[in-house]
Amino acid sequence: MKILNIINRYIFKELMLTFAISLFFLTFVFLMSRIPEITNKIVNYNADISSVFLLIAYMLPRFMEFTIPMSVMTAILLTFMRMSLENELIALKGAGISLYSLLVPVLIFCFSGVIVSMYFTMAAIPQGRLALKKETLALARSSMDIAFQERQFNSKLE
Repeated sequence: MKILNIINRYIFKELMLTFAISLFFLTFVFLMSRIPEITNKIVNYNADISSVFLLIAYMLPRFMEFTIPMSVMTAILLTFMRMSLENELIALKGAGISLYSLLVPVLIFCFSGVIVSMYFTMAAIPQGRLALKKETLALARSSMDIAFQERQFNSKLE
């Protein structure tokens, strides 16, 4: 049984490394779609760098709702593809270890991904949206002369 614990830790470590890289990359890609919105707030409301980082932090939970499940799937696929390419799965099978016993760290990893995704969906996204709206209003109020221009309607201040 000690050998299975070592193998399970190894698989879990490989899953976490691939997950972290995938999560960073996918979050960056999703964040790039919001750059025009952030740039608009910087230009229109004269936002400073701390406000920009706050806006980005408040937008992140919306991205995590999608990037965490995608990163979990990517991590599992890439980890087992790499193990297959390096013939680690064949070596484990030759050592008498059942491939079904390798599912334990994968299932733990999947369920932890589900729990984290549920947290982001149920708690972090509503808090992030509310905080983003408050921060946008605070930015608009801090630069009223720029936000309100003659003969222009600004729907962002609702």
